[in-house]
Amino acid sequence: MMYQSSEYFLSTGEFAKLCNTTRDTLRHYHEIGLLIPQKNEENGYYFYSLAQVTSYYFISLFRQLDTPLSNIKECLVSSDEDAYYNFCRDQLNSLVKMRSEINRKIVSLSNATMLMRHMRHAEGNTPHVFSFHEKTTYYITPIHSSHSAHAADIADDIRRHIETCSKRPEIYPFPISATIDREDFFQGIYQYKQLCSSTSAKPNGTDILQMPTTRVVGCSCKDSNTDIREIYRRLQHYIEEQKITVISDLFSMNLFNFMDTQAEHRYLKYLFFCIED
Repeated sequence: MMYQSSEYFLSTGEFAKLCNTTRDTLRHYHEIGLLIPQKNEENGYYFYSLAQVTSYYFISLFRQLDTPLSNIKECLVSSDEDAYYNFCRDQLNSLVKMRSEINRKIVSLSNATMLMRHMRHAEGNTPHVFSFHEKTTYYITPIHSSHSAHAADIADDIRRHIETCSKRPEIYPFPISATIDREDFFQGIYQYKQLCSSTSAKPNGTDILQMPTTRVVGCSCKDSNTDIREIYRRLQHYIEEQKITVISDLFSMNLFNFMDTQAEHRYLKYLFFCIED
């Protein structure tokens, strides 16, 4: 008869309730030798120790990280402290990387959601003054293509920008913005200068730049039936009429492009200059 230590007094049901799990899960862990209870040969019941709660939550933590059970078992049954340390360190590194990826997506979606929420209430194609919640930071790449007034003109630049973003975990390409030089804009030259994507990285003064202010003068573009150049002229007229001082290049933030039910190309973008607070 297997000896039953006094520390093994939690029934399977009690242990499952304590660990907020199920009997089936415990049974599976028992069958594969991952978390083994002690058996009372007199009545055939299995009992767990309070000390095994730590083991259960160790298993649970790494299962939430999609770590294979075989790897967890190998770590638990090993008496090698270095192997245990290396296992935890590797999982920690994976978590840190995961957090970085989540953070960059949060930054991208936060900016896009803020603008779309604003654009739901702003009159389309009409210039207005607006404030961002915070200064957005952008990763930028220069545009090398000539006569770059439309997305089709800068296909190679977009491809290069996305490839560069994919190599940097703190940058997520969506939404991709393009800039037009401030002086060119007011001379009626609407040629793209740079491509930008939001990033959680710190500004470095070269390829990672932060908006100088949160205050902007902008205009939403919701319908491709309107000539974008007319929107540009309308925005320029508003700035000059209101005597607004712009302190940045023009940002053209592309939130999405889609085909409607009549297979007509439509888009949603937001144009803005940073202005003095």
